[in-house]
Amino acid sequence: MRYSRIIALAIVLATFVQGPYAYAGFGLELATLSVSDPSHPTRLGYVLLPGVVQNIEVAGHYAYVANANAGMRVVDVADPVNPNTRE
Repeated sequence: MRYSRIIALAIVLATFVQGPYAYAGFGLELATLSVSDPSHPTRLGYVLLPGVVQNIEVAGHYAYVANANAGMRVVDVADPVNPNTRE
């Protein structure tokens, strides 16, 4: 599922929800959130990317991120507390 909306003062340009996790693009940041209790989402971790996160698709343990002028980035999200880019 993808959603775009404004949360608090941060503009979320892209999101993807898979199971108990949501992945959200806040500018240069791809954040992982626990949504196991949808009324109280919890931020778990994040990774900074070289461009603005414009779209997110998740398959298995990898997030494929459209990253503005920086192209597509692959982020390993197997550990949602410590997501990291794959080179």
